[in-house]
Amino acid sequence: MERQRIPLPLLASVAALSAAVLGYELLLLRLLPLKLWAPVTGAVISLALLGYGAAGTTLALVQRRAVPRFGRLYPGAACGFGLAAPAAFAVAEAVPVNPLELPWSLEPWIGLTGVYLVLAVPFFLAAFGLGLVYRLHGRRAGRVYGWDLAGAALGAALAVGFVHVAPPGAGLRGVMALGFAAAALAAPARRPAGVLVAMGVLTAGLWPARMLEPAISPYKPVSQALAGQGARALADRWTAWGRMTVVASDRVPLRHAPGLSLTCPDDPPPSAAAFLGGEFLDAVPFPERRWAAAACLPWALAYRLRPGASALVLEAGLGFRPGAALWLGAAKVAAVEPVRLPAGVPRTGGAIRWVWADPRGFLARTRDRFDVIDVAAPGPFRRAGPPADLITVEGTTLALGRLTEGGLLSVSAGAEVPPRTCLQVLSTLAAALERVGRAPPARCVVFVRSWGAVQILAAPDGFTDRDIGRVRALCDRAGFDLVWVPGMDPAWANRWHRLDRPWFFEAAREILKGDRQGFESRYPFRIGAVTDDRPGLGRTLRWGRLSEWLGARRMGGAGLVEGEPLVQAAAIGLAVVFGGLTILVPLARQGLRGAGRSGWYFGGIGVGFMGCEVALVETLGRVLGDPTAGAGLALAGLLAAAGAGAARSRGASPRQSALACAAAAAGLGLGLGPLRLAVEGTGGALRFAAAAAVVAATGWALGRPFPSGLSAVARHDPERVPWAWGVNGFASVWGAALAGFLTAEQGRRAVLGLAAAAYLVAAAAGPLGWGGRKRSG
Repeated sequence: MERQRIPLPLLASVAALSAAVLGYELLLLRLLPLKLWAPVTGAVISLALLGYGAAGTTLALVQRRAVPRFGRLYPGAACGFGLAAPAAFAVAEAVPVNPLELPWSLEPWIGLTGVYLVLAVPFFLAAFGLGLVYRLHGRRAGRVYGWDLAGAALGAALAVGFVHVAPPGAGLRGVMALGFAAAALAAPARRPAGVLVAMGVLTAGLWPARMLEPAISPYKPVSQALAGQGARALADRWTAWGRMTVVASDRVPLRHAPGLSLTCPDDPPPSAAAFLGGEFLDAVPFPERRWAAAACLPWALAYRLRPGASALVLEAGLGFRPGAALWLGAAKVAAVEPVRLPAGVPRTGGAIRWVWADPRGFLARTRDRFDVIDVAAPGPFRRAGPPADLITVEGTTLALGRLTEGGLLSVSAGAEVPPRTCLQVLSTLAAALERVGRAPPARCVVFVRSWGAVQILAAPDGFTDRDIGRVRALCDRAGFDLVWVPGMDPAWANRWHRLDRPWFFEAAREILKGDRQGFESRYPFRIGAVTDDRPGLGRTLRWGRLSEWLGARRMGGAGLVEGEPLVQAAAIGLAVVFGGLTILVPLARQGLRGAGRSGWYFGGIGVGFMGCEVALVETLGRVLGDPTAGAGLALAGLLAAAGAGAARSRGASPRQSALACAAAAAGLGLGLGPLRLAVEGTGGALRFAAAAAVVAATGWALGRPFPSGLSAVARHDPERVPWAWGVNGFASVWGAALAGFLTAEQGRRAVLGLAAAAYLVAAAAGPLGWGGRKRSG
């Protein structure tokens, strides 16, 4: 018969091991992007978590031999996790991968597969140990699951807090120690427990520091900058947002001037360049240098049209744009930057009012009005940093509402050929101007192009004839191409930086004066307006054209394919393949009768839980104005609330629990967007309280289906518990990968719609009983 009493030290051990696993996962999300890029990192870690599903499979096959040896196998699995976690990271760092080659080469895919397999080992070991506990105490699954989720919540909180005070590599020592602590808590006697504690302390303390430090990919921009002659790091330290490196060179000076006019008489000044996570963040000319070359950038157009402006520079970085704005004659400059710069990192000073805050939140809360609001889309001015959601229909509408009469919203972007991201920006601005409704968008937009950058100005009151004349004169002197001004003559386009066709002008004319929706649907890239629900700025791939671009890779077509969606789609496909091989096929061979309905149940709740979790992490970071704090609240709060719900789930109906979760997912889909708009202009305490209330209510509901279903399985057929554990683990991984993909492709509501549908499938698969014969366990 199954044991009913669960020793408290064992429950504490489950919490410690779960905390170590989630802390390890979050630390990897901070460490691996220096090697693999953030989107690739997320996909690889999602696949590595398939170790949970594989552990369920293994346990299902060996449970009759494993359960009697629980006292040795569980501590061994926890110790194995403590050792494998840092070792797997070190091995993964040594595997060569160049993510830039993903669209056209097989070699990086092989490397990514190797990284995935290595990182799956510690997750497999931890999941095997936890699965043993569920197998042994399945009828009290609610209590075990409650401690499991409480530990995961603690691990999330510790990991998120840790990255604010120490390098994440040092956090791996804590993960090791937690693994050994979990083993010691479950040890059958005091002496082995003491030995395990000593082993954990010694191993964590003596582990080589170089094996805990992440390697920076040689293909990252920061590596290329440091490879220059005389290059040195002025600062190199970890921040809450990632590793920040500031580089300068005395022999071959770094210079930053996106789209600089070819007629400019001044050289760009030598600069220091800041990199966050290896990607370019900003540049700042040394204080003794002149800013004259800034007047020769397309970016300067707004300040030429509004001399003496009161300017607001959003995502100001180290101060290149705020400092240049002062030099160009702005009377007052406020600079808002979400990444608080550590001590010792240089930035532009002078008469600049620096504000360390989320730019979108600052816009919502400020009552000031500005003559110029300066925003940079991801591109030549900025490629790193947290997403600010400034360039969405809702964000740009908010910015337009903070302009003075005659004020300008100025947006910088890259001059890609064929045009893509800049057309997304233009469509977004056009939709926002229609919302404001003061004048037709065609009268409210100026769009100019240089060789490497574009500048789009939006004036909600429209541009005057005097403005248009000045724009034309400035572009003629600087050699910038007019893409669009009110009253645009086609002969004015494509004069200086000539293309075989005036692609930019033709697209702008359709977006501003033609059939915008029809043009967007026909265009070979996705260029529709970006919204808060679908914040995919820079994600322009149309899947229907993928084969065309890849087929033309010898002519450069593969360069038009973004790596992020390919990696996400591949992660989903690989999750299905590996899930089938490691979970479904072996369990089918074992011949568990009636497992289909239980598989649908545990698969549905796994997909549904991860869909809700991904949507909350993505949204609450924006509600709070801090992605790190949002992730911490969403993960720690959701898991803690789910643990509380699990602890009170004894006797709950699996079907009713799944239906309640479907209702919760649908409610999130309808309410998260309005919640954000309602609270983003309020104080931090109110925003936190609103977010915490949503997380608590959602987590309580989401924590109940798994333990109620697992308890029912344990009562009916204990040997099916590992099957349920494995299927749920596989579905959770697949659901997380699919949710990340759908968020970018279709938006948050689509993800939460998927979650609600998954919970409805789970409810339809109950009530539990699911065939087979009853066993005593």
